[in-house]
Amino acid sequence: MTIEQPDATAGPPGDAPTTVMPAPTDVPGNPPVPEPSADGWTIPPVQPPVAPAKAGGLRPWRWWIAIAATVIVIAAAAGVALVTTRAATSATIAYVPANALVYAEGRLDMPGDQGATVASFLSHFPGFSDTSNLQTKLNDTWDRLLGQIPGNKYTYSADIAPWVQGTVAVAVLPGASPSAPEAVALVAVADQAKAQSELDKIVADARSAGTAPAQSTVGGATVWTFPSAAGSTPAAGHAMHVALLQGMLVVTNDSAAITAVQDVKSGAAASLASSQAYRDASAGAASSNLASIYISTASLRQQVAALVPSAAPAASPLASPLVACATQAIPTSVYGTLRAQADQLVADLRAPLPAGASPAPARQSALVDHVPGNALAYLETHDLGKALACLVTQVKAAIPAASGGSPANLGQVEGMLGGQLESFVSWLGDAGIVVEAPAAGQQLPTVGIIATVTDTTLATQRLGELQSLAGLAAASGLAGISVSTEQDGAATITTLSVASSALSVPGSIGGAGGTPPTVAISWTLSDGRFVLGLGPSVVRSFLDLPAGQSLGTTPAFSAALASAGGPSTGGFAYLDLRAIRATAEAVIPSADRSTYEANIRPYLLPFDRLVVVNGLEGSTTTTRAIITVSNPQ
Repeated sequence: MTIEQPDATAGPPGDAPTTVMPAPTDVPGNPPVPEPSADGWTIPPVQPPVAPAKAGGLRPWRWWIAIAATVIVIAAAAGVALVTTRAATSATIAYVPANALVYAEGRLDMPGDQGATVASFLSHFPGFSDTSNLQTKLNDTWDRLLGQIPGNKYTYSADIAPWVQGTVAVAVLPGASPSAPEAVALVAVADQAKAQSELDKIVADARSAGTAPAQSTVGGATVWTFPSAAGSTPAAGHAMHVALLQGMLVVTNDSAAITAVQDVKSGAAASLASSQAYRDASAGAASSNLASIYISTASLRQQVAALVPSAAPAASPLASPLVACATQAIPTSVYGTLRAQADQLVADLRAPLPAGASPAPARQSALVDHVPGNALAYLETHDLGKALACLVTQVKAAIPAASGGSPANLGQVEGMLGGQLESFVSWLGDAGIVVEAPAAGQQLPTVGIIATVTDTTLATQRLGELQSLAGLAAASGLAGISVSTEQDGAATITTLSVASSALSVPGSIGGAGGTPPTVAISWTLSDGRFVLGLGPSVVRSFLDLPAGQSLGTTPAFSAALASAGGPSTGGFAYLDLRAIRATAEAVIPSADRSTYEANIRPYLLPFDRLVVVNGLEGSTTTTRAIITVSNPQ
């Protein structure tokens, strides 16, 4: 792999306050001398970017960037920005129409305890051990990010922070047609005069560069329309419309959205905050969050349905099976929040299910005690066989329409296999995908699957039939295919080997002396569990697992699962971020190692683990994701 070296100006922020550099000029100077921080890191001061000379001023798209930076930089900072103590009430939602398809909000004002917890979280990273001047360091960070934009002449601390109130949001509204939704960004304004002065400066700079934005009036508000490309004229959907309302900066791709926002603020139209669907979705959520998101999936489905031609099912009949199974679990809405704790970032999602949906019940894992403890990642889902059987059933029903004939051929296939296609997967219960650490002498991780079995007799019969078919293929002389078995205690491991030449894989990709590599898939059925892996050694790692060395007995895993709501779950994912980093570091080319060690590794060291847990509260599915950090080891 190749790791690109980051720009030298993007170094870690230090603990000592830094001075914001003046706006960049077109004249390059001597590079500033780095300053040492209290953490012992070298802080490269902001290096002003040098804009290439061009007759007639800067290119118009740079003024797009200048305007967009007002929104993008603030939105990017929503998780780790200003530490203040303003009120927790959202300022932006009062401007959002009730029919919004999506509404996402970031809180730069860090309501409640979030200022202190963000500071504690960031203290695990280089340059943030001293939390007393966090705001200064964060402002410096955003200045550096803006400084990387070619031709940009604005800084966060001087041009944005003075007028920002503390809430930023993005909403997606229904447009004139389902294929053209309106996107609108909202930035709450604390100082109207300073915001107006900054907008006036951006407009004046654009004019000086020969890219004059068009001026119009919408509902009494002045709207500036910035064209999307050099020499183009502003056109609907291809330009950025910017308006400064009282207390709110609005940026959108469609000027109609400005009218919609004005109608809500004036009371002529209902706001999203008054929507019963939004109230129901957000009920019970804490107000002290860094960010939140609301998705009206019911409205989105209507928008998508309006885009699908009535002839689509007939034209693409095999597309309907997946939809038929998936729609059984599509929620009516989704509401999520993001908040910080002392050593964690916690994301929560709540999704009410439609009437008649039957989600998998929450239960304790029956598999983690049989998963190797050196797992880098583990993903478990419940009732996999039922979901796969649903999909197979729907596909079978669609095949006659897709082929334009009768299901006779399908019946012949099932007769040859010895049973209905559904029966080859329906016996699977809960299942987990395991990524194991590389074996001794290897560099790449291995992958395996383990599953409970709901019907051992059926599973034995169907796996035996598949093995017989593979044996017949090998006996018939089909090139590159072989089947073998071996014993591991009472378990029989079956391995299907296929040379890459039989799969049309070029032999040059591997194999000694140009010999094509072989793909080996092994499986076994033992003690009510089905195990499958890439080669018999993977299967043996499950079967021969010593007592007390499973993932389920690992303290880090147990703690992570419990912190997210376990051990009873509706399915979960677990990633050992430290082990994943160490595995990846082992394959970094020597030529890239010094760059990695200096510029990347220090920021990865604090990441400890990630766990995602699904649950069920009545008819509402819940998902909690937690990223945990700790002091570098």
